[in-house]
Amino acid sequence: MNTDLSSKDEVLDILCSRLEAHQLVSSSFRSSVFEREQMSSTYLGSGIAMPHPLITNEGTSSVAIAHLKQPIDWQGDQVSLVFLLAIHKDDAACMNQFFEQAVDLLDNPDRIHSLKQAKTFNELMDALFQ
Repeated sequence: MNTDLSSKDEVLDILCSRLEAHQLVSSSFRSSVFEREQMSSTYLGSGIAMPHPLITNEGTSSVAIAHLKQPIDWQGDQVSLVFLLAIHKDDAACMNQFFEQAVDLLDNPDRIHSLKQAKTFNELMDALFQ
């Protein structure tokens, strides 16, 4: 929470490292995330980005979250909340549900405000799934 990072690459590197440290992703995950980001932005709007790899995750489905102290440049957009998706191929339906939840979130300015104001993980989860 309230991570002090200054670039998109730094955020992606830290989030990938977290997933790797817990052995939730394969060795090819990081390079696939960076390759996907080079193709086009994963910025969703309202200061939120949802990067993901080109390939499905061979490890456990998970989401790494960065809640930034200050917005950073994300290919021309300002981002303060990042959800890095690592979805196993058997959980593709979960990924679709997560994207649907994200679309609903973007349509609700009050929820976005609550997410950005969250100070703890529990507050963030409450705002995300309210």
